Amino acid sequence: MSDLLLGITMGDPAGIGSEIIAATLQARQEYAYRVIIFGDADMLMGTSLMSMPCQVVAVSTLGENMIAGIPNDATRRAQMAYLEMATKAALHREIAGLVTAPMCKSGAQKAGFAFQGHTDYLAKCFGVTDVVMMFLGASINVALVTTHIPLAMVPQHLSIARVVNTINKVSSFLCRTIEKPRIGVLGLNPHAGEQGLFGDDEARVIIPGINQAKQENQTCVIEGPLVPDVAFRFTDKYDAFVAMYHDQALIPLKLLDFDSAVNLTLGLPIVRTSPDHGVGYDIAGKGIARPHSFTAAFDLAIQIIDDDNAVQ
Repeated sequence: MSDLLLGITMGDPAGIGSEIIAATLQARQEYAYRVIIFGDADMLMGTSLMSMPCQVVAVSTLGENMIAGIPNDATRRAQMAYLEMATKAALHREIAGLVTAPMCKSGAQKAGFAFQGHTDYLAKCFGVTDVVMMFLGASINVALVTTHIPLAMVPQHLSIARVVNTINKVSSFLCRTIEKPRIGVLGLNPHAGEQGLFGDDEARVIIPGINQAKQENQTCVIEGPLVPDVAFRFTDKYDAFVAMYHDQALIPLKLLDFDSAVNLTLGLPIVRTSPDHGVGYDIAGKGIARPHSFTAAFDLAIQIIDDDNAVQ
């Protein structure tokens, strides 16, 4: 087990971030000495973290300006400040990875955040353009060719290059632990286009992308385009699915693996994971937030950091 540090951002302080962080570190106390938390000092020190050997970077002290479950301008700005401070630490190699608690995307944008979320912001800060959102669960693993865009815009955002990049990034990650992984690539349209009857996106973009990925990548088995409405019946056949848009992947993932699912950003020079759920305003401060997805994100980040360090 390495001593490389892992950063954690608290996310929206009006949400459940402090609760799931505290619960996770309580369950993983042996790793707490490796953790730096970027958040609100008063909130974090009011939890069980007080008795743990983790470091806390007091980016804000909201005090009376914060009521659990009720976001305001101060909390919207604070969640951005946590991420900015943690990203600076990552850029300066002060942390080897980052686990991000949920932030409110719409609230952040109201406060001037010019990005759709963590992934876009981190890609910009690290100067990379081909990051991939992958989600890992106990039953299925999925990755997205397009991410947080309106459904009507998905076809115009699909490209052969995006399909190839997503397949290759997923293959590279899976090959860390699986010999010759199997990747199923979904079609976009009903019946995967039905030979052009229900759309030509498969013929124009997806099939050429699959063929190019097969030529470039001999380390995995790539099949598709799979018919989207039946593909997830065969979770035992594939090590991961590549989906064309957000809900195509996230609906089955959350149906099967809501508590265990982790968001992993592929293509960054550091490890970055997050839980696969939102800020939880409706349950914030009630002591009922379930930390399972955040704990899984924490465990995965630690595992990847340790595995990478062992190889070096």
